[in-house]
Amino acid sequence: MEEQSDIMKISDVAKATGLNKSTVSRIVKVNPDLIHGKNGRSILISKTAFNLVRSRTINPAKSGNHAGLVAGELPLTPDADASVAPVVSGSALTDARTRLESAKAEQAEMNLKIKQGQYVAVSEVEQNIFDIFRMLRDEIMAQAARSNVELASMSDPKEVKSYLTDMNKRMLSSLAQKIKFKQDK
Repeated sequence: MEEQSDIMKISDVAKATGLNKSTVSRIVKVNPDLIHGKNGRSILISKTAFNLVRSRTINPAKSGNHAGLVAGELPLTPDADASVAPVVSGSALTDARTRLESAKAEQAEMNLKIKQGQYVAVSEVEQNIFDIFRMLRDEIMAQAARSNVELASMSDPKEVKSYLTDMNKRMLSSLAQKIKFKQDK
């Protein structure tokens, strides 16, 4: 026979287990053998027997919702080892396996693309961009020194525009050749 202190009202069992009163009432309604009597309008049940029934009917895949364990709740059976993590099963296990397989597939695909040369290290790209912009800066700065005498002798704006356009085209062509030569190395 259970201890008298184990016999509680449904609302007290709900508070002690962290569940809603309606959840406890539904479980008691399905398992009428939990009822130990009445105290006025209140139904009295055994907390230990309630926890035992609940531990047999909890679906671990629904952990964290109203039908299962409260989030972070340990198993309800008194003989359960608290240091052992609950076993994942059902749809949660399937989801975990799916995520693992997807991650493995993505990793394999990335490794293949690295071997094929489709992916390049970020540091390598950053260094190439730095080198290209340095070459561009050097060419632009040198262009002024190369063209100052000719530009000083020109007075017609159309002639200046034509000269600068030709000079810019030569500079860009030269840069393109330097960049292509650097990539071929």
